[in-house]
Amino acid sequence: MAPFFVSHSQAIDPEQLTDRQLFETAQRIGALALKSRREFIGLLPLIERRRAYEGRMFYSIYDFAAKVGGISKDVVIEVLRVDAYLVDTPKLRKKLYRGEIGWSKIRSIMHMVNRGNEDEWIQKLENLSKSALEVYLRDYQNQLAGERPTLWSSPIQEISNKIIENGVKFEAESIPGDKTRLENNTEVIQPWSPQASSPAPSKLAQLAHERETFTFSLQSDIAARLRLFRQKLEKDRRELITWEEVMMEFLKMIESEMQYKEIKRAEQRTGQKAEQKPNPDAQQNPDKPTTRYIPAHVRHALDQQYGGLCAFKNCKQPATIYHHTKRFALTKHLASQEVHDPDFIKPLCEPHERIIHNTLIENEEIDPTTWKILATPDKASQRHKVDQQVIAYRKLK
Repeated sequence: MAPFFVSHSQAIDPEQLTDRQLFETAQRIGALALKSRREFIGLLPLIERRRAYEGRMFYSIYDFAAKVGGISKDVVIEVLRVDAYLVDTPKLRKKLYRGEIGWSKIRSIMHMVNRGNEDEWIQKLENLSKSALEVYLRDYQNQLAGERPTLWSSPIQEISNKIIENGVKFEAESIPGDKTRLENNTEVIQPWSPQASSPAPSKLAQLAHERETFTFSLQSDIAARLRLFRQKLEKDRRELITWEEVMMEFLKMIESEMQYKEIKRAEQRTGQKAEQKPNPDAQQNPDKPTTRYIPAHVRHALDQQYGGLCAFKNCKQPATIYHHTKRFALTKHLASQEVHDPDFIKPLCEPHERIIHNTLIENEEIDPTTWKILATPDKASQRHKVDQQVIAYRKLK
């Protein structure tokens, strides 16, 4: 079904729209407004250079920008400064004037772009979102300088050191060595007594209700990851959960990973995986390839391995995408177990996933600690062809 859209020119009462129609209409109008604003700002350097506002009731470019487009003086100053840097890069300058690339994105790379690498930077600016571009520049510059990338701050780290939710008391106390002391000291259930009106529970039931108090120390980043894990669980379940439920879910994931590792070891001993052949169903029916769905035990193992965070070294952003480093489009004819091999799937944040799909990562199929940011895409790899299709598809959406 095609998206619904109502323009202001249409004689339809907005109050009569369904929630979906109202949302889609507002979303499209907002997108058009952003595009128009970018195009207007892009024209300001030309307006200033030609003094096109003179004799038209405007005394300066700042007055024109404010009254016509609602653009502040600070933005106008920055746009004019960006334009001055683009004298030797006419292609990129024209992209600015047409509003095809926003001035703020160009500003972030204007000290690095020149006539020789202009086309390469235009491709990055067009294909990478602003956040992905910022991450790419940060990681690439730190890589050149041989520095450890700056850790992303997480909202989880700003949580109060004392939280009481769902009757569960959670305390965090700073101690020497940049560690955090975690204590869970709550909800102690009294054992059954003969005076109780209910029948005596079984021995297993009594054991199940026994409580123990654990006190242990964790590094602050691990404590933050644990809080993040709880937050993700609450988001998935759409309800608040206790720390006991968090630990139960954590244990299930560990047990699932252990079972999966046992299966992998058994396959290695018997050589079963090495003898596996491409999926016969896919060979007989090429229109029915292996599904993109990643099995739950694989996702759980990856979440446990990387703590729910992006696999890119030193990135502390939550992972939101499971990425096939061998590219699903190149392996979908194989058996599901080979396509979804956890050794070739990495959880990533959205900015790093965008960088990877611009073929700007070297050693992608090896451990993420060896990944290297590239200055230019690896156009010789098979991945590059797939990535170009992914980029084209996303631009159509």
